[in-house]
Amino acid sequence: AHLAPERANPARLTEARFYIANEFAAEALGLVNLMQASDPSLQNDKQLQTIKAAADVMMARYSDAYNALAGSGFDNDRHAGLWRGLADAGMADWDGARKSLTKALPVLHQYPPDWQARARIAYANAELHAGALEAADSALGHLPKDMPKPLFLESELARANLYAAEGRYRDAHVLFSAVKKGGDPRATAQAIYADTVAGLNAGAVTPLQAIARLEKLRYRWRGDSLELDTLRKLGALYFQQKRWRDGLEILRVATTSFPNTDLARQAQDDMRGAFVELFLKGKADKMPPIEALALFYDFIDLTPIGNQGDAMIRRMADRLVKVDLLGPAETLLKYQVDKRLNGVARAQVATRLAMIDLLDHKAKDALAALRTTRMAG
Repeated sequence: AHLAPERANPARLTEARFYIANEFAAEALGLVNLMQASDPSLQNDKQLQTIKAAADVMMARYSDAYNALAGSGFDNDRHAGLWRGLADAGMADWDGARKSLTKALPVLHQYPPDWQARARIAYANAELHAGALEAADSALGHLPKDMPKPLFLESELARANLYAAEGRYRDAHVLFSAVKKGGDPRATAQAIYADTVAGLNAGAVTPLQAIARLEKLRYRWRGDSLELDTLRKLGALYFQQKRWRDGLEILRVATTSFPNTDLARQAQDDMRGAFVELFLKGKADKMPPIEALALFYDFIDLTPIGNQGDAMIRRMADRLVKVDLLGPAETLLKYQVDKRLNGVARAQVATRLAMIDLLDHKAKDALAALRTTRMAG
């Protein structure tokens, strides 16, 4: 604190390295921020950015850790690859984690055993997601023998997932059950999810049993990629059971709770896909008309842009006409005429609107629809 400015930052660097080595992450990050604020030339210093990324990983600020090492100058840095890979794994970007951790493997022996274990567990999970079962098995085989209990449970969870991927569900279930009883809340939640999905794939768990388990889990564990995975799986199971509203509502929770994440965008794609299946490919035709109409209006924001969305609206309008719900059909087509269409397509839909207006004894509205969309020639 009393050193001259030119001597202060080297002393702060020594202290930051001391803090990060002892996993005082917030203290190390504070010193790095102070150094970079006092000397703008240090903004992109590779050593400081790597310390910052390590501190962010320790505090589970994975997006910040990744951003600290986002520059191309870190692409060939094996030590940066370690923290990049752990950040990617924390954000469930398994492809990125696999690439970065592969690069970091030759320098892992320079790190404390606990961090070697974290890296190898993350690497095993990344290989599992890539379907490289032998590589995952090898990574788990190189784990240190004596690990803290949380890391041991993580490794057992990865081993159970490996057994499940190999088609050994009974062995996997035994390990999953042991992890659930291990006393670590996060590992327990992960084991419940993984055991349920593995049981579904093996035919040992029915969709209804899986829904019951995952409904409990979504309230038991909140706030990270595990909750998002749980919600997406629940949505898929509800769609499989033809419980369309339940599925759409679950996925809406996912997209609103996790904005601006890749997995949330995938959940949004799941919703749009289900909406298309319902109202363009005919699955809603088996629903009672009023139920289908209510579902359509509740999730009308999922209507695709362009020809597909226009066809969906016209199809819904035709169904409403068949059950004599002329008013709602007029509203749908009028919105298309006023807001979505131009040119010949607008005139064609307006003609259909005029026909429905006539069926509804609204001759003036029919004439207005025709006149306002009339095209020369």
